[in-house]
Amino acid sequence: MNSFLGTFRSLGPAKLGAIAAISAGLLAFFIYLSAQLATPELALLYGDLDTQDSGRIASILDDMKVQYELSPDGGRIMVPAAQVGRLRVAMAEEGLGVSIMLKFLSGRPRCISSGKVAKARKARANSSEKREIGFKASTLNTWYREETMKAPATIPVI
Repeated sequence: MNSFLGTFRSLGPAKLGAIAAISAGLLAFFIYLSAQLATPELALLYGDLDTQDSGRIASILDDMKVQYELSPDGGRIMVPAAQVGRLRVAMAEEGLGVSIMLKFLSGRPRCISSGKVAKARKARANSSEKREIGFKASTLNTWYREETMKAPATIPVI
């Protein structure tokens, strides 16, 4: 033990300071790394929300004791990636999916390139509507047909 302390005494203050700085940097790095590994990977639950919808969803997530992040503008809610599907079903059971899906579909698409896009949107709307409680299937289908006939066909600019 005396030889170990003798070695440190012989190094001088500059080298001891450098060793201390490197040790502190390594300690800070490992603390940061362990904090990042302990935080679950977050995925988007819902995006492009207004403050009323995001407030309702946040209160439900608080009641369920789910960790979430709300974007500064309140338009995006991020939750642990492993829980996204379960939470979307829970939100649909609460009746929140209808308004969010209708807002998504009612926004004018930036481009309508083919019938495949329209079919994909219709399939997505139908699968979401089947999960909704108390929502009539014919309402969304009728609304969707009317909106797609009004939408102008444009060619995307690349």
